[in-house]
Amino acid sequence: MMNRKYINKLFIFVTAIFVFSYFPIEGMAATLFNVIKGNLLFEIDSKDNMQGIAYANGFYYVSFDIGKGYGVIRKYTKTGVLVQQSPPLLIGHSSEIDYREKNGNFYVSNGGGTNPTKITEVNFNDENPYVVKTIDLTNLGNSALVAVDNYSDNLVVHTAANDKANPTINIVDFNGKLINKFSIKNQGVPQGLAVNNSIIYYYTNNKITLINYSGQVIGSVKIQQAGESEGIAIEQEGSDVEVVYGYNNKTNRLLKVDINEIHKLMTQ
Repeated sequence: MMNRKYINKLFIFVTAIFVFSYFPIEGMAATLFNVIKGNLLFEIDSKDNMQGIAYANGFYYVSFDIGKGYGVIRKYTKTGVLVQQSPPLLIGHSSEIDYREKNGNFYVSNGGGTNPTKITEVNFNDENPYVVKTIDLTNLGNSALVAVDNYSDNLVVHTAANDKANPTINIVDFNGKLINKFSIKNQGVPQGLAVNNSIIYYYTNNKITLINYSGQVIGSVKIQQAGESEGIAIEQEGSDVEVVYGYNNKTNRLLKVDINEIHKLMTQ
């Protein structure tokens, strides 16, 4: 007859086999640590100061800070081929960029922890892209990031007193009228902003935080990459939705991950 000590060991061994066969080790680790690695889209053949990312009509649009208050926007294919570039534009630090479906224009935040908020509308359809207008939101604070909610046709604007302060998310119309706002706890240095299905994807260094329009943080995921986080965008083709995010280190690069993967791995 087996003694109690042997039975206990056998029970632990059988339980361990069941657990690790049901939950693959790699997936279990990812779930425990809520880390996404993403897939490399392409490296950008430029060492300029990459900042924001937008996706529109099969192309990626990337904003770069080139100094002295100027930035440029570059248009890339899905394989990273540069097809068009704007002239230097007065768009400041160019911290984030997004696309408005209603008029086909782009909106760029100036950004920077000490820079009062301005959002610049850019027409990129012309052979020579140009600034249409600048929306002055300096009364809302500094550290601007911008996203376009194409469902409600409003701007979503991140502001804060500085990059280390608790941020405010502002819902603003395209004339600069404040519709709503709410604040959350600091999540890290602000790096990007995107909106999908009434969920705000707030990108800080090595982290994406999901926030609803009631101001509730509903979860977050961490990212395992070398370098500094730079810009985030939603890429939607039919029912397929992916999150594109940028990094710079020795090279600027874009990566992406299925949006469902983020929702599966996120923790509060």
